[in-house]
Amino acid sequence: GRLGYNDYSVVEQVFTRPLHPYTRHLIGSSPDRLTLGRGAVRAGAAPDLYNLPPGCPYQNRCPRAQPVCQGELMPLPADEAHAARCHFPEAGP
Repeated sequence: GRLGYNDYSVVEQVFTRPLHPYTRHLIGSSPDRLTLGRGAVRAGAAPDLYNLPPGCPYQNRCPRAQPVCQGELMPLPADEAHAARCHFPEAGP
């Protein structure tokens, strides 16, 4: 399969400052440990992991998706300590 990682950094930064919308929504979907509340769920159909569309596998559920996300998968920059496979990464915590 091609569903590789989307955020690259030390573990603490991935959890405290996720850049890829998928990573941010995945962390946000986890139940709150203190209140045991239910996490947020994204609308839209999840991709077929055996037949992924070209481009970003999260494009159908991503609020930032644009036509460019349907093209070739964004390469992961090799020279950055914290990077994301995303044309429109998140900026803040």
